[in-house]
Amino acid sequence: MTTTSNTPPALVRYTPEKDGVDHINIGPDARTELGRKLAHFTEARFIHEYLGHFDSMEGFWHFVKAQTPDDRLRHMSGKAAYTYGRTLPAVRRQHFQAIIQDGNYSKIDQNPDIKALLIESTLPFTQYYAWGPQNVLINPKTAPWLIRDFEELRDIFKDGEEMDLLPFEDYQRIIVPRRSTK
Repeated sequence: MTTTSNTPPALVRYTPEKDGVDHINIGPDARTELGRKLAHFTEARFIHEYLGHFDSMEGFWHFVKAQTPDDRLRHMSGKAAYTYGRTLPAVRRQHFQAIIQDGNYSKIDQNPDIKALLIESTLPFTQYYAWGPQNVLINPKTAPWLIRDFEELRDIFKDGEEMDLLPFEDYQRIIVPRRSTK
């Protein structure tokens, strides 16, 4: 695996017109298929080894952030998952970024079309969206570490390696015991 440093990459101001030419924007409105499929809003089902089934990374993200994880998020994607997830009381989770990377790894690994596109890709990743009537380009505050993680995941898949998830113990506070139906 070829990883650089833990320092997040500088966010270069790419433009949507060059998406797919000199970079890959990760977002639902990206011009590349890979950029759209890596977006957390996109419906791409996967099973996380410890947390179970999810229809999207957006649902996974808000499930992990929720003080009391809500199973409805497992079957939500896009704006519905975002909007609903933001109504739930949130908590700061230890290892949150690593848990999100685990989820992205699971999503990519279990969706062969995304995995193939990722392995074939070579352009640098970035993340931005257009905001407001003047379409001002905004880099989300999570962009630096998400970009770094997607670059690392690309290296892992290109090298044919597997990624070890965080230990089960790091997930225990998120896992909600199932109620008995007796």
